[in-house]
Amino acid sequence: MKLTAQIALLMLLCSGFPVRGQSVFSEKELDYKKPLLPYDLPSTIALEDKQFVMLQEQKKNVMKLGRYDQYFFEQWEQSMEFDEKESVPQMYVKNDTICTYSFTILKDKNLLRVNFGFFDIKSGSELGKSRSEIPFTWNDRITPRITFSPDRSIFVVHHFLYHGPDADAVQFQIFTSGKEEVLKKYSLPGDLFLSGVASNLHLDDNGDLLLVMVNAVDYKVQTIFWNSLNSEQSQVESNFFLQRPPDGIGGIEIIRQGASSYLIAFAAQIENELIGFSLLGVNVILKTVMITHHQSFTVDEINELYADFYLTGEKQKKKRLKIPLKLNNFRLIRSLVNSSNDVILAFEELEFPVPYHHTLSGGPMPWNPKINEDKYYFGGDIIFYCFTEAGQIKWKKTIQKSQFSQGVSHGLSALFSMENDRMDLLCSESAKGGNFYILSINTTDGSLTKKVNLLPDKKFEFVKKYSCWLDGNSVVICGAKPSNSSRRTLMLVEF
Repeated sequence: MKLTAQIALLMLLCSGFPVRGQSVFSEKELDYKKPLLPYDLPSTIALEDKQFVMLQEQKKNVMKLGRYDQYFFEQWEQSMEFDEKESVPQMYVKNDTICTYSFTILKDKNLLRVNFGFFDIKSGSELGKSRSEIPFTWNDRITPRITFSPDRSIFVVHHFLYHGPDADAVQFQIFTSGKEEVLKKYSLPGDLFLSGVASNLHLDDNGDLLLVMVNAVDYKVQTIFWNSLNSEQSQVESNFFLQRPPDGIGGIEIIRQGASSYLIAFAAQIENELIGFSLLGVNVILKTVMITHHQSFTVDEINELYADFYLTGEKQKKKRLKIPLKLNNFRLIRSLVNSSNDVILAFEELEFPVPYHHTLSGGPMPWNPKINEDKYYFGGDIIFYCFTEAGQIKWKKTIQKSQFSQGVSHGLSALFSMENDRMDLLCSESAKGGNFYILSINTTDGSLTKKVNLLPDKKFEFVKKYSCWLDGNSVVICGAKPSNSSRRTLMLVEF
């Protein structure tokens, strides 16, 4: 750590830096001054004792992996260089190991490579590498993707064509993380994945695989389940009903509830307007639909959602506080489960899609993406629906906010944290007098239990990818100066 940072730290420790019931415990400027890559994915992961690991940009095709304590002193740092053909790497933590992975798509060889690196979380020493190679038939319509199990022990490479003797098939291959051989392999006819059919996957820690496909034109939902014990395949089909006919599906969430039961939520849209969503509870062994809830966003429903709302900044523009007639640019961004097994669905107004809540990107990310640095993207209100495990509505609430992010989506949306029945949000606010806000919601009834305006006397643009929750009362925030976006500051704030 630089000497200037050490002096700043000493001053902070002596002063406590009080900010209306808060304190900036420590801070440090990032060394990287160039424009950030646009990929909005978590690059900071909390550890015990308010420590954390970060995967930072260093220079073209080079990343820096490091572990830092609560004073931002580095415990260790590791520089990693990547081939230009590899995608930008991503990171996750499993037990005492930090794992990085990247893709390489070799169209000329019809080959997909998934590259892994493993590092000791205490020392930073490299533990090893692995590479899985999967042959495929290149097709612009179907791009290979990857999905991990919740504990990251296994992953499935999916949605890629393989030219067989009779017809092209869409394949799904399961691997153990760090192993190169295929654990399981499944395939489906390529014509199942027609234009207009949205899909998502859930891979369980034990290897069970569920594919969900939703056809907006035919109002049809289809699930295909592969049992890891015997590789048997079972299917469930159902229909959904909304007041207006959708022309697309804007997101699918899959929550495993039991050994054979899943809760599936998906949003329906007409162009950019969210017109409703459906919730289905499926038992894949009994091959039955146990729960159904179809919600249309009528004028009355929208008025009810905005009748009881929470506000971030108190100085929102009046036009932002008006009840919308329709939900333009709203997306189903994520699902959360509390200690009572209630399921909370979050819909957010986002002009630009934010992949952050998927934790890991399922597709390759190039090192030289096209960015319109002069364009501002908008992030607005968040709507919550809470359902019991049996599919009954428990509560619904709206948080009103306004966010702008220049060139990329790093400042949009919020950081979520769920602890027992308390859901915490950290988000930025672009309205006058706003900066960062903490909101805590009791998910048993939807009540607001805490609201904190963080750093009200400072002004930063949010860099969400280098921010994280450390615990229920402290966060790491990365903020960029509006007048100089290359100057980025890490702050550990307690409140």
